[in-house]
Amino acid sequence: MQQAPDADEFGTKSLIFLDQLLTIREGDKAVNFTDQEIIDQCVTMLVAGADTTGGAMSTTCLFLAMYPEVQDKVVAELNAVFSSDSIQITHDTLQQLRYTEQVIKETLRLVPVGVLMARETKFEETLHGVRIPPKQIIMYNLYTYHRRKDIWGADADQFDPDRFEPERADKRHRFAYIPFVAGQRTCIGQRYAMLSMKILLLRVLQEYRLWTDLKYSELRFKFEVTMRLVGPHRVWLTKRNK
Repeated sequence: MQQAPDADEFGTKSLIFLDQLLTIREGDKAVNFTDQEIIDQCVTMLVAGADTTGGAMSTTCLFLAMYPEVQDKVVAELNAVFSSDSIQITHDTLQQLRYTEQVIKETLRLVPVGVLMARETKFEETLHGVRIPPKQIIMYNLYTYHRRKDIWGADADQFDPDRFEPERADKRHRFAYIPFVAGQRTCIGQRYAMLSMKILLLRVLQEYRLWTDLKYSELRFKFEVTMRLVGPHRVWLTKRNK
């Protein structure tokens, strides 16, 4: 007896980016993407994701090297969740790395990868008594926005992962922290970025201790396509004794 054909592999509700590009060429509302256009879109996603995540990871490692007490807390959490080689890296186990996530979030608050953002008004708006007509480009600076003392406190310029403890974070406006932007134009790689950075920290910190001779007060940044540290990161790795 002949088996029934398998369900369409593209018939699931959640599709990866490449599958979405392939299936958008099908159906009544098909878009005529060429193979080269699909390749170009995938390369753009890969390059953008690698560069931004790599930059955020470099700065996170630098902050961990500057603050050894924070590094120790992250390592303790990593070792507690992944206490043996038999524990798999899954979405559920990575979600347990709550303090590690606080460190990453605080890093992205102080040093957002994308600094200057822009939006076009669709309708007329009034902000703080200022009338803004439609079709106007509004730009905002995440570096200064994430350091507003009326939102983050008098020590807004300082590194403190405890700002993202749930009870403190819940008291802030939901748009007070937007390193991946927000609304309909939220970065589609947000979850991938957070998961990949946790995995990278797990692999690095369980094997090596990070240290640096740089001081937080010495850091200077420049705004390019993404935010960059002026000068080398200067992070050294020392093998941990197990």
